[in-house]
Amino acid sequence: MSESKPSEQRTNLQVTLPYFHDAEEAFTQTFQLRVQQITRSKGIIAEIKGHIIHEGRESRLIRSSDDQDDVEMHATEAVLTLKYADISKFTIVDALDAAAKLADQFATGQSKALFKTLDEVTTKTGNVVRAGGPITHDAMFEMLDKMEHEFSGNSATANLVMVIHPDMGPRVAQLAAEFESSRDLKKRHNEIMARKYEQFRTREMDRNLAG
Repeated sequence: MSESKPSEQRTNLQVTLPYFHDAEEAFTQTFQLRVQQITRSKGIIAEIKGHIIHEGRESRLIRSSDDQDDVEMHATEAVLTLKYADISKFTIVDALDAAAKLADQFATGQSKALFKTLDEVTTKTGNVVRAGGPITHDAMFEMLDKMEHEFSGNSATANLVMVIHPDMGPRVAQLAAEFESSRDLKKRHNEIMARKYEQFRTREMDRNLAG
């Protein structure tokens, strides 16, 4: 007597995971904030105060009624490519690494735009010193003399920042050592700063009279 068995049935189940909208939005905001924080902490960008333009598509620098410059907006982009197979294995460590890589790209783009703008503005205003070779003390003093300085009491308030190519490091270090050991170089520096202080006082008196 034969015994019958019920036929086997196989069912392919498809499971749809719930969509956690609040969690995704919180992660996106946190990730973007992390990228912004890392970007703002890199290189020369970290030395510059920034602000967000909430309205409008342009900005203008106004020095006087007949001296205005439109500030060109530069779009900075960053790209991160992930393989589809890696998405399921993506961890918080991977997210932090991705944020750092994107920040590097943003910082590089912003720095290039910054130096491009500085070159255009300083060329237009005649505040460019071209050494024509290795940088010298004369070139350094000429740059210092072309700048407008602010003072508090008798001391300059701004900490000057020099941005140089890494290859220039040894030469600048040599100039700094020569300056520290030379009375003549220090005298030239003090004469320039004394003149800049008098110019600052004149500007302040003119501002007070106008106010």
